[in-house]
Amino acid sequence: MIKRLRNKFILINMLLVTVVLLIGFIGMMISSYNLYRKESHDELIHAIDSISYRSTEPDSNVPPSTKSPSSKKPVSTSKPASSSRPELNDKKPSTKRSTVDIFTVIINPETNEIISTDTQEFAINDKDLNIAVTEAINTGDDSGIIHSVAVRYMKRSSFQGDIYAFADMTHEITALRQQALVMLVAGISGLLIFFFISLILSNIAMRPTVESYNTQKQFIADASHELRTPLTVILANTSILLKGDVSSDQKKWLDTTYSESIRMKHLLDDMLFLARSDSDQIVVEKETFDFSNLICISVLPFESILLEKDVSLSTDEISPDVKLFACEAQIKQLVSILLDNACKYVNHGGKVTISLSDTDNKIVFKINNTGSVIDKSDLPHIFERFYRGDKMRTYTTVGGHGLGLSILDYIAKQNKAKVAVTSNEKDGTTFTITFTSVSK
Repeated sequence: MIKRLRNKFILINMLLVTVVLLIGFIGMMISSYNLYRKESHDELIHAIDSISYRSTEPDSNVPPSTKSPSSKKPVSTSKPASSSRPELNDKKPSTKRSTVDIFTVIINPETNEIISTDTQEFAINDKDLNIAVTEAINTGDDSGIIHSVAVRYMKRSSFQGDIYAFADMTHEITALRQQALVMLVAGISGLLIFFFISLILSNIAMRPTVESYNTQKQFIADASHELRTPLTVILANTSILLKGDVSSDQKKWLDTTYSESIRMKHLLDDMLFLARSDSDQIVVEKETFDFSNLICISVLPFESILLEKDVSLSTDEISPDVKLFACEAQIKQLVSILLDNACKYVNHGGKVTISLSDTDNKIVFKINNTGSVIDKSDLPHIFERFYRGDKMRTYTTVGGHGLGLSILDYIAKQNKAKVAVTSNEKDGTTFTITFTSVSK
């Protein structure tokens, strides 16, 4: 239990740190992306402003829109003659350098014909340039991203035509990938370091709890051992007295003493079992045995109890010759706990149904009883030690001390079985034990 508690403590810490790191990394990636986008945006504006300083005089003072239809051409990446390129204005554009590569294109808005291009030091081939220009024109937006060739673009209309500036995103994508890789490695390294730190700190923090818990376990084990000896003497002496010549009143007192002593012995046995299970002192010796026969034998001691309560017992659904690989002694104890539980809570004149099936390499054992149901709010807690859903029920009314289902849960886990419980007014209460380790 201490190990599970420590593991939960470490797991919660790791989850919290992971969430914090993820939020931090995502924030850093978004911030970096916005910085790169702003840098590209500024460079695109700078490139367009540089083009805007240029001035041209159209041939014969005729605007491009009045040219004859025969002059219309599809988008082409071929560079125009030097006579048609615009000349620099008196204002010289800035020579600011950046890590962002830019190329610009001036398009005739009427014919979509390239008037001029300036790739500067941008290493782009004619095919990619044509794709970038075509997709930028087709989108109709003033800015955006052309994912197919990994460029950003910005458009501005002027008397020269539509000016398109394109910024290469290769450096941005590479930088973001490298940053993500560095943060991933740093994050994993940080989590590993934090894991070992949490492991060390959890051991230090839980040391008082472990010592207290171990002391408690040792006390329960020692008390159980010490009480068993005088209890055995009481049982032996009471049994001898009951066989002697005693009055009816004396016999009634002796019967009460004997029954309470038996009940106390069962409680001590259960407490000792759980104390040993907490200390991992229980040796589980597994073997293949006839599960069907074990159930039939286990039912026999409870038939008289069911007969007194006028309860019908159905065992017709027990499949014969079902073999199970598990600890036979523990499985017998598990079956007895479920039968005892069903006998305690079945209503007078009710019914107890036992079934056993072997399908799909799984053995399913079920016990159902009519009568009072378990409240939904109590279902998650019924395997806790000393827990009782109905606080009015004590060992004097239904017997037991609330340890049986805790032992059942431990036995199921030791034998690779799963326990499920359903309870409602229509079907009663059903315990289902599913074994995944069938036979060897």
